Amino acid sequence: MVGGVPHPGPVVAASFPSHKERPDTTIASSLRSAAPVPSKGGVTAFLLAGIVLATPSLTSAASTFATFDSTTSGSLNGVNFAVSSLSGASIDTGDFSGGDWNNAGSQRYLDYNQSATSTITINFASAVSNLEMYLYYFRGDNNGFGDGYNSYTFSESFSVTGGMTGVSISGATLDTSSVTFASGVLSFTGSVTSLTITTTGTATGGFAGFTMAQGAAPPAVPGLAGLGTLAGVSLAGRRRRR
Repeated sequence: MVGGVPHPGPVVAASFPSHKERPDTTIASSLRSAAPVPSKGGVTAFLLAGIVLATPSLTSAASTFATFDSTTSGSLNGVNFAVSSLSGASIDTGDFSGGDWNNAGSQRYLDYNQSATSTITINFASAVSNLEMYLYYFRGDNNGFGDGYNSYTFSESFSVTGGMTGVSISGATLDTSSVTFASGVLSFTGSVTSLTITTTGTATGGFAGFTMAQGAAPPAVPGLAGLGTLAGVSLAGRRRRR
């Protein structure tokens, strides 16, 4: 204590980096010494996790729906199409917001009398990829108590991507013999230039309908070979820096 004032203690000279050593380099060196260095496997896992997080969602964007100019013509995303003449056909607006149609909302569709229409043909001016067909209450036989057909066979292979509750699928045929209605979404494989739907059984009455859409192409996903290459590049870079 000097004159009643506490002594400040020993003076420690401040340490500054020399002109040969940048401050940011000193900080980086300290961080490297403090942080554990991941193993090769850890680096690979880290890269894979980062790429997965950076990969876009596989959920496709909204589909582009068809526009009907008349009951026998229309366009789908710039591609014109022609529909065979259907009995009692009209263009209506339907509620496709249910789960059977993947909540597609309000859409224009082609309505027709199924009892007088056993075959439907749709021809496109050019090939359409990612074609989707939204069936709106196609009528089934319901074990003899319905007023629709026993089955619907499509000329192109498809997968069911919505609805079709109670409907049996065999190849490209919907077996509707045990349901009253068949509603849902069919996604066709490959590119389609012509699509024909044929039926079996006898329909006694009732209207049904459909519309079409072109689904968005799924986003590209890096292959495992690409991921391995990225991991190898990172490891090589770490070796060079040592």
